[in-house]
Amino acid sequence: MNAWFAEIAIGVGASFVTALLAKATLTLAVALAVTGLARRSRAAARHVLLVAAFAVLLVLPAASLMIPPRGVTLPRQTAALSAPVSTIAPVMTSPSPAVVDAHESVDTFRIESTGVTASAILWAVWGAGMLLGLLPVLAGTWHLRLLRRASSVCERGEALSHRLSAEAGIRRAVAVRVHESIPGPMTYGILRPVVMLPLDATAWSEEELCRAMIHELEHVRRGDWLSLYIARIVRALYWFHPLVWIAWRRLSLEAERACDDAVLRRSEAAAYATQLVLLAERLASTATPPLLAMAACRDLSTRVRAVLDGAQARGRAGALPVATAIVAAALFIAAVAPLRAVRQGQAPSDGAQQPPLAFETASVKPNKSGAEERYIRIDPSGASLTVVNLPLRQLITFAYQIQSFQLQGGPDWMASDRFDILGKPTREVPGTGAFFDGYEPLKMMLRTLLADRFKLVMHKETKELPIFELVLARQDGKLGPQLRPAAVDCAARAAAARAGTPPPPSPGPPGPGSCGININPVRLSGGGATLTMLAGILEGPAQRLVVDRTGLTGNWDLEVKYTPERSQLPPGVEPPVPIDWNGPSLFTALEEQLGLKLRPARGPVEVLVIDSVQQPTPN
Repeated sequence: MNAWFAEIAIGVGASFVTALLAKATLTLAVALAVTGLARRSRAAARHVLLVAAFAVLLVLPAASLMIPPRGVTLPRQTAALSAPVSTIAPVMTSPSPAVVDAHESVDTFRIESTGVTASAILWAVWGAGMLLGLLPVLAGTWHLRLLRRASSVCERGEALSHRLSAEAGIRRAVAVRVHESIPGPMTYGILRPVVMLPLDATAWSEEELCRAMIHELEHVRRGDWLSLYIARIVRALYWFHPLVWIAWRRLSLEAERACDDAVLRRSEAAAYATQLVLLAERLASTATPPLLAMAACRDLSTRVRAVLDGAQARGRAGALPVATAIVAAALFIAAVAPLRAVRQGQAPSDGAQQPPLAFETASVKPNKSGAEERYIRIDPSGASLTVVNLPLRQLITFAYQIQSFQLQGGPDWMASDRFDILGKPTREVPGTGAFFDGYEPLKMMLRTLLADRFKLVMHKETKELPIFELVLARQDGKLGPQLRPAAVDCAARAAAARAGTPPPPSPGPPGPGSCGININPVRLSGGGATLTMLAGILEGPAQRLVVDRTGLTGNWDLEVKYTPERSQLPPGVEPPVPIDWNGPSLFTALEEQLGLKLRPARGPVEVLVIDSVQQPTPN
C-alpha cells in the first residue's frame, strides 16, 4: 500500500508521461476546436466546455493510474518486448538429478541507477516550472486577502449589491469593498465572496456602478473564481504545453464575455462599450495590477467588439449545456484514461518475418484439484517445460523474470484459476556455458504460449518506486557467520548436467542450498550463489526491487533462519517446521546472520501492465 501511494506522490515513468501528454493534447485540441466552431454561440456555453476540458486535465493523471488499462495496437515496433529488470519469484520443487528447480534457473537482468539520469533532470525541470507557475497563484491569493482586510466598506455598493443579488438569484451575502490599490472592479472569494472596487467608485454614476456590479455579481453567481483558480493550478501543472496557455486565455476571456452578456440584458451596448474602454485605459496605466485579477487589458478590445456585435448570441448557459459538458467529460475520461500504446512486431529490413520461439507441442489444462503442490520444472537438457497447478500471474512473473509487484492490471481470475502446462520444443535447447543461460529460450517459448493461448497483451512502464539496496551492515565490512565463500562451482555443475557428464569434484562440503537459492517461510539458503541472486530472491518477501550494493563478487554459501510475518504465509499451507513467533524477522536475521541489511531507497522499476487477456481453450 505504501508503494502504491508513493507511485502517485512521486510520479510515473516516461512511457506513462508520454501517454498522458498525448491524452492532454487530444483533450485540449478537441475543446479548442469545438469552441472555435461554436464562436457564434453564447459565451457562457463555450466557457462551460473549456471548464470541462480543464477538469479532464486535472483528473487524467489519477484516472490513468486507477482505471484498468486498455491497449491500442500500433502498427510497427523497433524492438520486441523484453524481460524487465529483476529476477524471478522463487517456485519450490523437489531436487532431482534430472530436474532443475525453477528457482535455480535464475538469469539476472538488472539496470542499476548511477548518478543523475536524464529522467531525473526532466523531472527537476518540470518541478521547477510547476513551482514557478504556482507561486503567483499563492502570492496572489495572499495579496488579495491583505487587500480585503485593508479595504473599507462601500455602503452605496452594498445596498446595490443586496438588490441586484436578489434579482440574479444569488443567496449568499456579497460584500462590497473599496481600496486605492484596485485599478478596476474585480471579484474575490468562494464561500465569502467580495466585490473589490477602486477608490473613486463612490463617485461613479448610478448607471456605471450598476453595470460594474452586475458584471461582478455574475462572476459570483457562476462561480468563476473557483473555476479560474483551478484552471490556474492545471496551467501550472502543464506549464510546458502551449495548448494549455491558449485554452487558459480563451477560458478567462469567455468568462468575462459571459458576464458582459449579463450586463447587456439591462444596459445599452454603446454605453457599456464606452465604460470598457475607460477601464482599459485605467488598467493600462496601472503598474502592478493584482496577480489574480480576472480581467486582462489585452482582452478588452475583443470584449468591446463582442459587446457591439448585434448578431452575437447571448444569455446564460442553461442546464442542458452544463449537463452535456459533465457527461461528455466523464465519458471522455472513461474512454481515454485507460488507453495504452501497444506496438506490433516490426518485420526485418529484408522483408522476412522472424517467427517467435515457440513450443512444437504444448498443452494447457485447468487444474481444479485444489491441491497445494505447485511447481515449474525445466529439463536440464532444455527438452521440456512442465507447469503444475500455477495461476497465470505466477506464470507471467516466471516467464518475464519479474516479481508480483511488477505486474499490474488484469482480471481477478489470473490469480485464482490454476493451470497445468506441458511444452516441448522441436529440439533440445543447447546451453551456452553460462550459468543456466540455456533455459532462456524455454522462457521465450512460454511467453509465446501465453500470447497465443491466453491472448496476453502487455506493455512496459518505468516507474520511480521505493526499492531496497542490499548493503554491508557493518562499517568495517565484517560479514556474518552464515555467509562464506562457496565450496561448489555451480556453473561447472550446470554445464556438466547439460552435457550429460559427471559433475566436477567439490573442493569442500556442499553449501546449504546445493547450487542456487531456496526460500521457504522460515529459511533462506543458497549454495554457489552471487549476492545479486540473493538480492533478487529477497524481492519476493520484501515486495520491492532489491539492488545489490555490497560490492562483493564471486559465489557464496549462505543460510538465514527467520520468523515470517503471518500475512506472508500462504493460506492453507503448513510451514515445514514449527515457527517460533518470537524469532528474528528476515530483515533482522540478514543483519545478524549474514552481516547484510536492506537499506530503503528510491529508483526506477520496470513494470508490466496488462492490456488484455482471455481464458485459454484447454486441450
